[in-house]
Amino acid sequence: MNHEPVFAEDAGAFQIGTPHILSTAPLIASLEMFNEVGIASLRERSLRMTDYFMNLIDHELTNDHFSISNPRDAKSRGGHLYLEHEEAVRIAKALKAEGIIPDLRPPNGIRLAPVPLYNTYEDIFITVQRLKAIMSERKYERFNSTREVVS
Repeated sequence: MNHEPVFAEDAGAFQIGTPHILSTAPLIASLEMFNEVGIASLRERSLRMTDYFMNLIDHELTNDHFSISNPRDAKSRGGHLYLEHEEAVRIAKALKAEGIIPDLRPPNGIRLAPVPLYNTYEDIFITVQRLKAIMSERKYERFNSTREVVS
């Protein structure tokens, strides 16, 4: 009998039989919070937050060549913004340096997702102000345009 593990080379490698009890314990509190707040309420807040985010970008970053590429219509939009810019890789790195964690979508997309359960409108305002400073002070030029392994 071979006692060496043989790992699957596809998605099957992530299957497990029984989740570890300490790993699942926090799920109960998390599910209780979602149940208390309500998914519909979170969705409404998410839409208000992304509306606010888009309006700030439209007003604060008008000359910085950003394109909001996600649907603007609330019925068609998810809970994130998808910005396109030719310097997306360097801008994403500059955002990380400012403490904002974007999701880089090569070749030129930056996804920003305010979480309605814990992000605030102030968080959104600060994000846009930092993005504005990154552009006006050309802070993104300090970074190379090579995409990292994990974006």
